[in-house]
Parts: sequence; structure tokens; C-alpha cells
Amino acid sequence: MNNQIDYKKNIQKIAKFIETNFQEEINLDQLAKKSYISIFHFHRIFKSIIGFTPIDYLERIRIQNAIYLLRYTKLKLGDISFEVGFKNQETFSRSFKKLTKFKALEFRKNKIKNEFPEIEKKQIFDLKPIKKKFPEIKYFYLRNKFGEKNISRTWRKLIDLGLQNSIFKQSSILLGIWHYSYLFESKIFDLGILVEEEKNIKNFNFGKIQESEYLIFEYKDHPSNLGNFYNSIYSDYILKKNIKLKAQSPFELYYRFSPFYSGKDLLTKIFIPIE
Repeated sequence: MNNQIDYKKNIQKIAKFIETNFQEEINLDQLAKKSYISIFHFHRIFKSIIGFTPIDYLERIRIQNAIYLLRYTKLKLGDISFEVGFKNQETFSRSFKKLTKFKALEFRKNKIKNEFPEIEKKQIFDLKPIKKKFPEIKYFYLRNKFGEKNISRTWRKLIDLGLQNSIFKQSSILLGIWHYSYLFESKIFDLGILVEEEKNIKNFNFGKIQESEYLIFEYKDHPSNLGNFYNSIYSDYILKKNIKLKAQSPFELYYRFSPFYSGKDLLTKIFIPIE
């Protein structure tokens, strides 16, 4: 049983490594060594836990980030292919068509499958972001892979486990990362607690976000309206001002959150990685 838990945690660490280092040159042998599992068993175990082979997962993560740049920037295809880790545009285009069934420019032109399909009407927000370099973030997190309906359950579990392990208190800052879901069956959401150092805690994964430059937007409202707020950020600010985005998932930091705060007392900051 302990071996199974160790395998799962090791593989989840490797998946996280892929998600944060997809722009680099990564090979199977390198990943197996990081997992401390023989290359033969690593390939099989990774697929059984994550659902894809390591190289397939890397390819999907690269294309997911390319979709983000296609959708919200005016970068040329050659620049996008380089940004997400492909050696050339031809390889990128072939991979994109294989996974999405569309050519990259066709995808951009039609803006296929909006990330927030529930938005029916346009809302106007007073967007006044600050541009700031933010230091490295360390966090323990739980991964929700079962869609938006289960987020509240994951939220409660995060707080309960955080209290049990003495890493959560009311003044803690929580973190949320949406991973773009076009190539996956359900939306993947990481919910975490910011910490100062890494340690081994059962049932938690550990993650880092490197120091980077961000546009930081403040949001003071119920989470149910976040979709509209994001839509306004990208359509009314990012695209209109031609902001150069990084191939990196935006994330949210929750400074004042439910159940300790409500209404206009809530405070979420949205971090959009930029060049």
C-alpha cells in the first residue's frame, strides 16, 4: 500500500514538473530518473495514474498553452511554437492538427470553444491592473479533476487537511490555478495554500511558481461572477492593448475568502503572466 502511495506521489510530481517546464527540452529518460522509477515501469505507471504516456502528456500541455496564446494574443505561429517548446513551426502545426483536428490559424480565427461558454451578456468592469514582478510562490495543493461542481468539496477538504497539518489559519493566502481544458475531458483546477518551505505532508502535493512579471487585477465579488471578469480582462484589456502574454497559466490568490468573509469583503487577485 505504501509503495502505491509513493508511486502516485512521485508521478504527480513528474506531471507537475512537465506542467511548469514544458518549454524546455524534456525526454523520457530524464523524467524516469526524476521519478526514481525504472524507465520501463515509469512509462506504464505514469499512464495508469495520469491517463496519458509522459510524452503524450507533454505534447498536450504544450498545445494547451499554445491554445491560450492563439486565443488571447496576436503572436505569429512561429513565435508561439517556440514559446511552448517546439523546435520548429512545422512540428507544432502537425501536433496541433493531430490533437485539435484544426489548423492553428483556423482555430484562432473561429475562437473555437470559448473557455467561458456560460457567459451570455457583456459586463463592463473598471479594470485597473498593476504591473509587478512577484516573487516565487510555494504551495501545497489538491487537484480537482471532476469539473466545477466539485470545487466547493475540494475547497472544504483543503481547509480541513490544512488545519490537521497546521499549515492553514484564517490569515492564510489560498491559491487557485485553472489548467486550460480543451484537450482534457474535464477542467483541471489546483487549489492550494501558500507556505514558506517545502516539507513532506501526506495527501498534499507541493508546487512552485517561479518569480515573474504579472498584470495583477483585483476582484471583490462572489466567485460565481469570475467568468465575466476574466472575459472582460481578455477582451477589454489584454487584446485591446496587445499585451504580450507568457505561455503560463494565470492564477488566483485568495486573500479574503469564504467562509470567513462574504460579499464585497471578499478579495481575490488575478495574476496574468506577461513578458
